[in-house]
Amino acid sequence: MAPVTLALCVLLGLLVAGPAQAERAVPGGVAPARLAALSPGMNIGHWMRHPGSALKPDFDTHITRFDLDMMKALGVRGVRLPFDPNLIYRPGKALDPQGLAKLDQALDLLLGAGFAVMVVPHDGTNRIERDSAYAAGFAAFWEALARHLSRRDPDRLFLEVLNEPVYPEREGEWAALQQTLIAAMRKGAPRHTLVATGAAYSSPAGVTALTPLADRNVIYTFHFYDPVIFTHQGAPWMGDDFPHLLWVPYPADAARCAKALRESDTESAKGWVNAHCTKGYGIRDIDRQMEALATWSRQHDVPVINGEFGTFCSKTIEKGDRLAWLRDVVASMDSHGIGWMAWGYDDCFALGANRDHEGWITYDEDAARAIGLNPRPK
Repeated sequence: MAPVTLALCVLLGLLVAGPAQAERAVPGGVAPARLAALSPGMNIGHWMRHPGSALKPDFDTHITRFDLDMMKALGVRGVRLPFDPNLIYRPGKALDPQGLAKLDQALDLLLGAGFAVMVVPHDGTNRIERDSAYAAGFAAFWEALARHLSRRDPDRLFLEVLNEPVYPEREGEWAALQQTLIAAMRKGAPRHTLVATGAAYSSPAGVTALTPLADRNVIYTFHFYDPVIFTHQGAPWMGDDFPHLLWVPYPADAARCAKALRESDTESAKGWVNAHCTKGYGIRDIDRQMEALATWSRQHDVPVINGEFGTFCSKTIEKGDRLAWLRDVVASMDSHGIGWMAWGYDDCFALGANRDHEGWITYDEDAARAIGLNPRPK
């Protein structure tokens, strides 16, 4: 039997336990029903990103009623919607009306279909870290956008501060900026639940290094792609070594590590493989990180949620290994009471999604089962 998301179990229990227990069931000041509404969830990662690029899908046809019905049938409850802020944000100017209309159109479709939605600015260039004027105007941008979005149902719309801030060796700078941004978001949307994150690409360690904010109506999100040598093997955007990482196994297995060492075709890539295999990465390593997040959550009385996880669809990743990693990650999150939103419905990472010859998004039913969703019947 596939793992059942603990957040959903908690919510069902609350209906029986009564209001006093309900108030204690979820850490912090976030309403239990709000947290439960997001999980299990899916990212729709390409709909509102890549403006002006060959990667940009057609907005009006990328996600249709067919897709929404498919996600419902799978058992998806929440949708994380990354959007390129440059569609809307012009430093020193009002929100761009055309970009804002597109975001509103997407939200109307998703909320109208009954999903809870988490919206998040996602700028792959990390301009906010390099351009001080851009960063200085981002609080005003978020206040204006939050005010615009505040008319929507606060039980079903969530506002996440930023996708995967990095800030290498500058974690304190991110923490200070996040505090400013959250305050601006709260000013614009007094009733909505906000979503904060840590530096280092929203890593588990980046989140647990945070001092939680004074605002109690905040969820803390992390992303999980460990070990990155496995989940991103073959990924061309990850730098010089990753396209040369071939047949990296999960869990690390001596015989198959030998194959990875033999097939990975640069000395640098072989060094990555050797480190992975020497460590022997497996379910215990995943559990260790989830336990650290759960402990941090308890200690600070704040809720956490996983906002992204998955594995790249490299042709040299063994399908059985991929499914084992997905099962282990979800099982560990469920056992530690951590809700999740996989990356993504329109991406190969979690569901192995692709477009068929007629233009429909299809997915790998085995991958859907691995993360505890319900594939459509044959």
